[in-house]
Amino acid sequence: MNQDVRKITEGAMMVGLIGVFMLIDRQLQGTLSSMLVFVLPLPMVYYASKYSMRDSLMVFVAIVLISFLFSNPFSAFFFIAEAVIGLVYGHGIYKQEENQKILLRTMVLGALVEILAVVINVAIFGVKLDELVQEMRVMFDTMMKVGSVAIPANVDINMMIRNVFFVSTMFLGILEAGVTHMLSRILLKRLHVKMPPSQPLYLYYPPKWIGYVAVVGVAGYLYVNGGRLTVEPWTSIVTALGSFSILYLVCMGVIGLLVLIPVFIKANRGLITLLIFVLAFTMPMVIALYGFLYITSNIHDRIVKEGYHATKNE
Repeated sequence: MNQDVRKITEGAMMVGLIGVFMLIDRQLQGTLSSMLVFVLPLPMVYYASKYSMRDSLMVFVAIVLISFLFSNPFSAFFFIAEAVIGLVYGHGIYKQEENQKILLRTMVLGALVEILAVVINVAIFGVKLDELVQEMRVMFDTMMKVGSVAIPANVDINMMIRNVFFVSTMFLGILEAGVTHMLSRILLKRLHVKMPPSQPLYLYYPPKWIGYVAVVGVAGYLYVNGGRLTVEPWTSIVTALGSFSILYLVCMGVIGLLVLIPVFIKANRGLITLLIFVLAFTMPMVIALYGFLYITSNIHDRIVKEGYHATKNE
């Protein structure tokens, strides 16, 4: 088959698959787009992994158009956002980028999509975040009474519930991105698409400017927590971005510590690894601070080029 004809045919097939999914989802009142969100990027992943960004953008535009025709506004957001994830993931496969970079990029986009979904609920559909927090506060108080658990008076329960809500939302997006990654690899291998080789985790290193942007997000988060910003939807947006920044720095801090383990520790590495993950949950700001230093300083270069990993590779 002629290559241009094949591009058009496969592009039409991918758009058709998404269109059928939209029609079924509309009949089920958005159930599929909310429960099977990790499946939505797959058609775009396949097409973008085989063809250039220019060709893939044409298919993406078609998906955007039919999203407004065949689905409700909130479902259209998920279809478009997941198509973006599929486009970015597939283009990474097309360019044969590192597997870890593709996965982390997908996880970041997945977390942002879930956060934006919350912001859209707050801004467009009239669902106030404070009302959701109050409903969860009622359930929380009921559980505490049933379990006879006392909460210290100096703990701001509403703020704690708000933080848990955003962090759990981000983890949901990360888990969905992980499932999308696994399904994409299975799909592309079955279709004999060339996959980039896997590389060790310690070789991943983001640009330094990401660390500074994340610190600004953390500062905004602390600003909101101090009660200095109470206007919606800006409170929700800043809290969401700040929570995401903290989570990203914590993840980079964990990666930085895991890379550092072979340099100084020769035994009981499994126990130390477990301790690092425990610290990430119990002292997230400390791990986030190390994550910032790991991104913006030369710690990574010294470990990889001069430390254990360099000597091991030699």
